[in-house]
Amino acid sequence: MLLRKVLLTALVGASALAAACGDDSGPGGELDEEEQAALLVALAEAGVFTNLATPLAFGAQFGQSPEVGEMGDFSAFGNQLLVTLDFPGTEDDETLVFSSITGFTNLDAGASTVDNAIFAGAISSTSSFPNSIDEASIDQGDAFGGYYERSTTSRYIANDGQFSLTSATFGSTEDCENVPPETNGIEITSCTFSTGTMNGDFDFSSQRIAGSGVQTFTQPNLAYSVPAVRLTLTVQSDIVVNLRGK
Repeated sequence: MLLRKVLLTALVGASALAAACGDDSGPGGELDEEEQAALLVALAEAGVFTNLATPLAFGAQFGQSPEVGEMGDFSAFGNQLLVTLDFPGTEDDETLVFSSITGFTNLDAGASTVDNAIFAGAISSTSSFPNSIDEASIDQGDAFGGYYERSTTSRYIANDGQFSLTSATFGSTEDCENVPPETNGIEITSCTFSTGTMNGDFDFSSQRIAGSGVQTFTQPNLAYSVPAVRLTLTVQSDIVVNLRGK
């Protein structure tokens, strides 16, 4: 459980960047390279991931989908990340699957900001991608969610709710190119991806952990049907070995 808590934010960020495309004038569309870089910075500011995700994120970018979809007022994309955590010199290797949705509004490429960001997903300890997930529970630790509001610099982390995946359809698998070298004790030793679509819904209630906005944020049930990326990584990590047990 500690391992999941340590890696959760980083891995979600890496998976999100696998599909980091969109439009700065409304839901859906495409991003050029400058706008993609701006979105990376904006999502980092929103707390969607931490610096621990950086080497994973750069590897994940090779699985980019050229488009994002619409999810209410959000530009949104889905991603499934199957990651095998390789801890050298131990018998603690573990495979986790993260299935998640990330949405954002009003990307300002010049300022590298988004007005809002939202994410939700589920975690499973399996060796294959799920094509459906039935109401994974946030309060039981099987799912997660969060929200960001730039106007008050507020970040919210979900403490109750659910994430469902009705269907997931993906095409053929390709190898990632130019995977970066080891950085800060984290090395991607294999990387493949495929593109497709994800459909489902989620909802959550959350508590503010930063900023000056209202104390709680509730996301009513929100359906999604969006372009998505599946990313399979093997990650060798010495730094996580050192974190275990602390």
